[in-house]
Amino acid sequence: MKFRLKQWIKHYFGFTKTETNAVVVLVPLLVLIILSPKFYSAWFRVDYQNYEHDAVLLDSLVARVKESVRPNELVPPSKPEEFFFNPNEVSVDSLRLLGVPGFIADRIENYRSKGGQFRVKADLKKIYDFPDLTYNRLEQFILLPDKVKARVEKKPTPKAPKPDGEIEVMAPEKKAEEFLVVNIASADSMSLRALRGVGPAYARRIVKYRDLLGGFYHVEQLREVYGLSDSLFVALQPHLICEDYQLKKLAINLATFKQLNAHPYISYQQASDILNTKSKNGKFTNANDLLKVETFDSTQVAKLLPYLDFR
Repeated sequence: MKFRLKQWIKHYFGFTKTETNAVVVLVPLLVLIILSPKFYSAWFRVDYQNYEHDAVLLDSLVARVKESVRPNELVPPSKPEEFFFNPNEVSVDSLRLLGVPGFIADRIENYRSKGGQFRVKADLKKIYDFPDLTYNRLEQFILLPDKVKARVEKKPTPKAPKPDGEIEVMAPEKKAEEFLVVNIASADSMSLRALRGVGPAYARRIVKYRDLLGGFYHVEQLREVYGLSDSLFVALQPHLICEDYQLKKLAINLATFKQLNAHPYISYQQASDILNTKSKNGKFTNANDLLKVETFDSTQVAKLLPYLDFR
């Protein structure tokens, strides 16, 4: 039969004797190679029945991993940003941009929500586990005094009793020179004009710029007033405070282009990019969403953040 098969292949395909012998050997070999996986799986198959047990074990491992990760914790960027900030006002997102670990930022927020307040720079180190290296790097950017000046009240010097018959002549009291302090968060133009070096024009500019911003939240913002020189600001700074401020919020998800562009911290291009990004990615929910706008950097976001309402 083998001889007949060779003869048929040879005459049907026109092969030589050598080619016919090669076909007779190679064809069965190829068929065996093609079918070998099926034969192997049929002969050596292992009947595994512990799928349910493995699924339970895998679920427990996943649960352990989730428990070991702190919620809402962002990994600090490889190169943290550096900008001025007030620990009493800075947002959690801005703290993370500064390189503060997420769980520490949450502790600061929790401390403030319970009525805690930072009065001097070193108070920030009172937060449990606040990294010393991070504090040393950020200390120069903290907008708080190094220490609180204690108020010393001068007690009147008791007067020696006078002999009988003598009339005590009272010397006129000298009025202590008052140290003028102005709260730029609420001062009107007349109060500002009481400061040495601030005339009617400067006073109007300061009030107008404050209204455009929606309020001042730090003394350093006075540097941004048009025409106010650095030397004048340095001279004024000891007389300035910014307390009990109430900022006018900008609803970033509802504001029109005109309203966005009217804010001094938002340029024409940035206003356009905010609207385009919102239409593309949906509403902004936090500072990280605003960083998706290419024309904003982290410093600009941190500066604008106190004025934003993400609702």
